[in-house]
Amino acid sequence: GSLTEYSGKLYFTGKSGDRNGLLAYDGSKVFEVFHEADPIRSVEVEAVYNSELYFGGPGPNGYELYKTDGRSVALVDDINPGLVGSFPEVEAQYAGELYFSAHGPNGRELYKTDGTTTVEVADIFPGPQINDLGDGSSTPLSFVQFAGDLYFSGKTPDGRRLFKTDGTSTVQLSDLALGGGSFEYVEYDGSLYFSAVREFVKTDGTEVVRVTDISTGPTALSPLNFIEYNEELYFSAFAVGEGRSIYKYDGTSVTLVSNVHPIGEFKEFAGHLFFGGQAVGDEYVSLYRTDGVRTTKVMEGIPGPSSFLSADFTEFNGALYYAAKFSDPFEPLRYYRISRVPEPGAILLMMSMVLWPLMHR
Repeated sequence: GSLTEYSGKLYFTGKSGDRNGLLAYDGSKVFEVFHEADPIRSVEVEAVYNSELYFGGPGPNGYELYKTDGRSVALVDDINPGLVGSFPEVEAQYAGELYFSAHGPNGRELYKTDGTTTVEVADIFPGPQINDLGDGSSTPLSFVQFAGDLYFSGKTPDGRRLFKTDGTSTVQLSDLALGGGSFEYVEYDGSLYFSAVREFVKTDGTEVVRVTDISTGPTALSPLNFIEYNEELYFSAFAVGEGRSIYKYDGTSVTLVSNVHPIGEFKEFAGHLFFGGQAVGDEYVSLYRTDGVRTTKVMEGIPGPSSFLSADFTEFNGALYYAAKFSDPFEPLRYYRISRVPEPGAILLMMSMVLWPLMHR
């Protein structure tokens, strides 16, 4: 459902007729770039790299990594030969190369490519995948560049841990357990901040230390959606008796910003932070903005048979676009455009119906 700007167009995935494909929008019309007659597996836009758009898609070699210049499409590498494929997921661009996870001979591990040559970076969890639980696969997640290295989490026999690589050497940075899934980082005041299970932690590249144990402070679970705004660090976290709320950290203390329950990411635009949120007592998720002092609703939630889950934001041609996701998988994604900061309660312009009928999943 995400929108990716490339070469003056917006690229996205969706159905054209009965086919999953890669579609492009040039501001006036939608056209098809790539398709595969596969009703189950959809195309996923991954990254823009070296002036080409990279995406994962089903083809004759299974689900593999492809690239396009907007005119022709080429296979990057057949990492897992056969009809199944490697199911690549691009994670980062680092030191002039594209890093991604893929399922190969050693299970799901970390790879890199320059668009011509593709190699495995590290086999973090030695051996091939040996069962459906992923044992034998490190399944690298949560990538970020910091202090000249590429940081990520990888699964080991002892659980998920923090790693860093320079593209040649890969080392485990800490024994601190990171939980089972992905998490977010943000660089703030010279350190890299992130959450580890219930804790708020940071690293300077040599060690990982706890900033505060959120479970014993004003919040109790999983800080998420980190973003630096107005020289402070904003995030959402769960407070006992309050639900998930918005907080900010100034390097010393944590302060509550709003009790509106945020859904999805924050996006800075026109001097405000925008986010999808749900206030206590509201039936639907609505669009909000905050300046750190005042939080206001700028668009009511969309009524209907299924609830609005979140908004993915993209800036394009001086406007802010967002995709409204719904809990009903048969409900089409709806795209909205904000060309200026609206007054509270204003009705936002919905993007032309040219786009969203093609977004059925």
